[in-house]
Amino acid sequence: MVKRIRASNQQEFKAATSEGAVYGKYLGVYVYAELGKEELYRGSVKDDSNTQYKLFRNCRVFYAETLEDLRAGIFVHETDENILIVFH
Repeated sequence: MVKRIRASNQQEFKAATSEGAVYGKYLGVYVYAELGKEELYRGSVKDDSNTQYKLFRNCRVFYAETLEDLRAGIFVHETDENILIVFH
């Protein structure tokens, strides 16, 4: 399954690069993702034309219950993701 993370803001999205990191949300849950290698994102007909997308491989995602926990580095779960799409 490919996870899609909404970057917390435009600056966060622009700063998301290979081997970098991004803060955002996944299905309403706060996340911090350590990004792997960025690859070319090939759009889908379901994509919103007003939204920007980036694709990363071999990422690690950390999940927090609240924004305060996210900022403090208190995570309740973590996963390894082969493919991760970051959007804003």
